[in-house]
Amino acid sequence: MNIQLVPLDKSHSNDVIAIFNYYIENSTAAFRDQPVGSEHFDSFAGGDSIIKSYAATTDNGIVAGFCTLEAFAGPRTFRHTAELLYFIKRGYTGAGIGSKMLEKLEYEANAAGIGLLTATIADDNMTSIEFHKQHGFSEYGHLCGCWEKFNRKLGIIYMQKKIQQVPI
Repeated sequence: MNIQLVPLDKSHSNDVIAIFNYYIENSTAAFRDQPVGSEHFDSFAGGDSIIKSYAATTDNGIVAGFCTLEAFAGPRTFRHTAELLYFIKRGYTGAGIGSKMLEKLEYEANAAGIGLLTATIADDNMTSIEFHKQHGFSEYGHLCGCWEKFNRKLGIIYMQKKIQQVPI
């Protein structure tokens, strides 16, 4: 399958929201417990904290996923740290799309002078935790039992990857 990563824009809105809502309704990969409307798209495509965002599209125009590189925290003092977010459409996982998105976001982070990438993952999401470990991330924290979804207490795993030396 040939996947292109193209800048996220309004033409991707319905597909991106559908992908995100699938994860809200069916998994703990998305922390929300209620579906979002189309207005939420702006938080992925052009919110104040977004550095770069992309849609993963197939040759026939299907949006197979999306990803963002966003500021880790608001203050300028965190400018060398960013957080990753990516979701892949059901039926397209395991095809290398996540690796391709991560590679692109790492490239963009390097270009922006970002030296540390972070990911926040539900502690029951072993697929995502293993994916990040396989791509050089390590765990730097575990907040146990801090949220609830599907009538279960869950925690958060914080992972990080140093991608370049950045003077602070």
